[in-house]
Amino acid sequence: MLFFYTVASTHAWGQAKTITKRLNAGDRLPQMELGNVLNYHSSKLSLGDFAGKYIILDFWNQGCVPCIAAFPEIDSLQKLFKDKLQIILVNKESKESTIAFFNKHKKIKMPCTPLVTGDTVLRSSLPKEGYPYSVWMDTSGVIRYISGGYNTSMEHVANFVNGGSLEIRDVTIKKNWQPVLMHQSGSSALCYYSYISHCTDSVYIGNTENERVDGGEKIRVTSSCSSVVELYKKAFREYDQYNFSYPYNLVVDVKDSTPYFYPHEHNKIDEWQDQYSYNYDLMIPKWKKDERYKMMQADLERYFNLDAGVEKRKVKSLVLVCSSKSDLLRSKGGQPQNSFNQLTLVPSGATEDTIIQVMNQPYAGFITNLKIYVEGYYPFFDETIYEGNIDIVLRVKSLQPFNLVELRKDLKRFGLELKEEYRMIDVLVIKEKNLL
Repeated sequence: MLFFYTVASTHAWGQAKTITKRLNAGDRLPQMELGNVLNYHSSKLSLGDFAGKYIILDFWNQGCVPCIAAFPEIDSLQKLFKDKLQIILVNKESKESTIAFFNKHKKIKMPCTPLVTGDTVLRSSLPKEGYPYSVWMDTSGVIRYISGGYNTSMEHVANFVNGGSLEIRDVTIKKNWQPVLMHQSGSSALCYYSYISHCTDSVYIGNTENERVDGGEKIRVTSSCSSVVELYKKAFREYDQYNFSYPYNLVVDVKDSTPYFYPHEHNKIDEWQDQYSYNYDLMIPKWKKDERYKMMQADLERYFNLDAGVEKRKVKSLVLVCSSKSDLLRSKGGQPQNSFNQLTLVPSGATEDTIIQVMNQPYAGFITNLKIYVEGYYPFFDETIYEGNIDIVLRVKSLQPFNLVELRKDLKRFGLELKEEYRMIDVLVIKEKNLL
């Protein structure tokens, strides 16, 4: 199912006849009037206004960072293909809320494309697969695709408006949330199984490492539509014993990395996933729970032409030490404050002078927060052996984006120094076996 559409009265969409119909790929979207429109010569528009053009409805919301990050590209695509294409943005927030959002966030430029606000009909009719997502229609109003927003790329749009077909994943396919084997007849008698399959749109087995089934008598480990590297990371991470989340603690030694990592070009993700992503499912009796990762490792080794293991390697790291004998960190008391809690990956309204204040807070909590930002770039070691509550102020620009030079300046004011040293860390090494 692509669409379930019902209009019975006037709302943001205006007047329309009652329509109740399931629309699939190949069906024509009924003509209708859309209301509460920004960036248009009228507060209403009809899809018929763009007769002869291809149309992309791009759905977004104010809390969706990828949606907002895509605005400049959407503007560029609209300008480039203006003679053949019309992009229309659609969100659920009211017209007033949308205007206030752009007024508040001065660094976010409202796209120049028409923007339909306060949508209720489409949002309640389309399957929810997360934001952003897009509805692609040809020049006669026929729905061709409903896809993830990342597919709205230069390559895909150029192909689409020139009458080509797209290899993109249909996000509306209803997935079977039951385990592939566990829902089969007689599955309760299964004592143990494991399998690897290619990713499929029709099945979602979840991503778990300790799911209890059959009244807790069995344990399942699952991964859905994962890359080969993701499967190996889960198998060797052993829940939380290791962390292989960063480039410095993962080595993949292969001739061609294409089958192992998601492509950087968004328009190639769906095609890549069809070829190179996998489902993994393991079920074992609960008394074998501690063996589940060794079993998964063995399954991967049997199927893929790879050797893998955890090794100790020297890696350039950042080590935090005290650079001054004076106790510049010790808290002077007062109301506890930790603005790390308000810091997000995209701080709204952040300026050159925006600061992070940690006042009368435990030093250990400060280190936990600092580590999150540093470890995205270097292994981090705290060797200050400091205890107690502290007062410290950092500038946001030291951490977002991470700036080692500026961070060192901030820490130096409080008697701290970040030194570069080589330290031994755990590294997951994945190597291609020699081919005969």
